[in-house]
Amino acid sequence: MLLSILYGKDRLKLDTGAIMPALITPPGKKHGKFNASNEFRKALARPDGTKPLKKIVKQSDTVAIVVPDKTRPNAFKPLLPILLAELHKTGIKKDNITFIIATGTHSGHTQAEKTALLGNIPCKQYKIIDHDCHDEKNMRYAGATARGTEVYYNRHVFNADKVITIGIAGYHYYAGYNGGRKTIMPGVAGYNSIQQNHSLVFNPPDKGGKNPLAISGMLKGNPVHEDMLESAKLLGVDFSINLILDTDKNIAGIFAGDMEKSHLRACKELDRLYHAKIKGLADCVIVSAGGYPRDINYVQAHKSIETASKALKPGGTMLVFAECVDGFGSERIKQWFKAGSPAVIEKRLRRKFEVPGNTVLSSLAKSDKFNIYLYSGMSKEDVGLMGLKPLTDIGQAEDIINAFSNKKIYAIPDGNSVMPK
Repeated sequence: MLLSILYGKDRLKLDTGAIMPALITPPGKKHGKFNASNEFRKALARPDGTKPLKKIVKQSDTVAIVVPDKTRPNAFKPLLPILLAELHKTGIKKDNITFIIATGTHSGHTQAEKTALLGNIPCKQYKIIDHDCHDEKNMRYAGATARGTEVYYNRHVFNADKVITIGIAGYHYYAGYNGGRKTIMPGVAGYNSIQQNHSLVFNPPDKGGKNPLAISGMLKGNPVHEDMLESAKLLGVDFSINLILDTDKNIAGIFAGDMEKSHLRACKELDRLYHAKIKGLADCVIVSAGGYPRDINYVQAHKSIETASKALKPGGTMLVFAECVDGFGSERIKQWFKAGSPAVIEKRLRRKFEVPGNTVLSSLAKSDKFNIYLYSGMSKEDVGLMGLKPLTDIGQAEDIINAFSNKKIYAIPDGNSVMPK
């Protein structure tokens, strides 16, 4: 069997010979004839839970448009001219519209990356701002949540008369789903606010361990999600746009209007398209992180390891294909991998939470439970530091797969676009 593996901006060919891995792929129908432009116009005119966009904004308003960063597919780019035209119909001038890239704790963007993300016209004619969660002088206090998160937001969003968000709904390994409220918290929040929110992934100290509801595909009772939602409501989002993508990263659904309602609808449709029933756990799972930008760094690639772990027996073997052109994703990730055992890391995180530390803790939990190989552009030393085994060539991967000829094997062509159940 010849498997086509998404890897960076290309594909790899993996020959499994006579072995036929069972594919875990999205069960939902692909929207081959989905006209994103027409559907977007309909969503703006007939939103869920709000007035049409043209009746929400007025000529004198300043508008902040919050968009995903480079770690997300930029499928929304063709929709921006339509959105801007709708705003300009109300008389709003270009000088009163600002794009804020919701980086959360991620790094910023070069001018070339901004252009690739948003397009030439927005970058040349509108103000584009990279959110910087560490820039405290540009943060404004929005209030505190019931769980005690002190919420600070980027002043360009906080001070805007109207806030419009664009998000891409997908699975997130402890917030449940991407998109919706997550575009605001952590997207444009201050660093300490983000740490406080994300620390809710843990159970209270007397119980220890991680909260069992802070997992992928779970919203109800998920403390991280619920705190994110409350945090975003402290700011107030006037109009939210949530997209879902097909396996080719094309738009397959558009849900607009009220931030919470539109996001819930997007998540429901995502589940319909991407929940995949499996017949038991496998001895070996082959998984692609989904290609660029899903495998831009290890932080992003780790999300597909989370997906694959749901289909693998304890002690099983996982082969992960992720280019990781930006390496770990941040120097802090690398430092946390040097910090010690999972128990030591959890103890440190409970004293002072850091998002990179939580990612590392989650990764180590899986590398302790499974035998994980990584085919990437990272050095052998860096892969080993993460508790993973480096795959140096495709032939090595094929040899490992052949050792499971009489065992159950799954292949996940895109670990970011399916949820094994």
